[in-house]
Amino acid sequence: MPVYSPQDRVDDILFDMTHHTLEHPIDEHGHTCIEVVLMVSGTAVQVLEGEHRNVYPGCVTIIHPGCTHAFLNPRRLEVYNVSCTPDLFRAMGMGLSFLQNREILFSSEGGGFLFQLNGLLFRDVRNLLIRMFRIYGEESFPDRHVQLRSLFSMLLILLAQAWTPKRLRSDQRLAETAEFMEAHYNEALCLDVLARRAGMSKNQFLRRFRREYETSPLQYLLNLRMKQACILLEESDLSIDQIASSTGFYDSNYFLKLYKRKFGISAGRARRAAAQKKASVRMERMPG
Repeated sequence: MPVYSPQDRVDDILFDMTHHTLEHPIDEHGHTCIEVVLMVSGTAVQVLEGEHRNVYPGCVTIIHPGCTHAFLNPRRLEVYNVSCTPDLFRAMGMGLSFLQNREILFSSEGGGFLFQLNGLLFRDVRNLLIRMFRIYGEESFPDRHVQLRSLFSMLLILLAQAWTPKRLRSDQRLAETAEFMEAHYNEALCLDVLARRAGMSKNQFLRRFRREYETSPLQYLLNLRMKQACILLEESDLSIDQIASSTGFYDSNYFLKLYKRKFGISAGRARRAAAQKKASVRMERMPG
């Protein structure tokens, strides 16, 4: 398995930065640095330490040295990559206490972390990276080193805000089953399969899951699917049929009915409203 080292270094903390769109699979590999990856548009399956997870706009992966990863089935997956030293604590000359007890995200003991940015936080991180990449690409930019160091610290804070350590559950079997559902929400899962995975009878699983998560397993799964579908609807160029099938709604008409029932607006109208909002934001940013 290949292990890659950064080709460039801004300083002893921040290394190189890349922005590209994946059209073909990326084989399993590792890095000698910490790599932060933000998915901006498109979809793929990311393999992180052997575990397959669906990724889509707003997903962030933080990958530490020794953690293997790959991308399968990319559909125009646009990504921003930022690499930095694995020894952030020492290099930054501080304990990273400003990360509010989420230092494990960037400590040398970390492995791989995959989590999601939503709404304004996603836009803030994306805009921050766009600004960083503009400065990174201009070596003559005034105080380039200082500016990038400051923006990188802001990036760490925003990512720490988005990540929540997994809450300890009274039954580890339920927690592991819920994690399995989060990773495989687009697959055909039924109560029998989930109960067997938890090592319980169906009735026992239903009762304990509802008590622990305050909803039924199938409603939990439905909420996961709808959540990912909403993100793809707003951020991707996939058709509604493609969004429905990629998030486990194998009947697009069923998805459309559920969406309108839940949000009081059709999926098509919601997509048009999101597109108009993006266009307005772009117009506001254009120089007068």
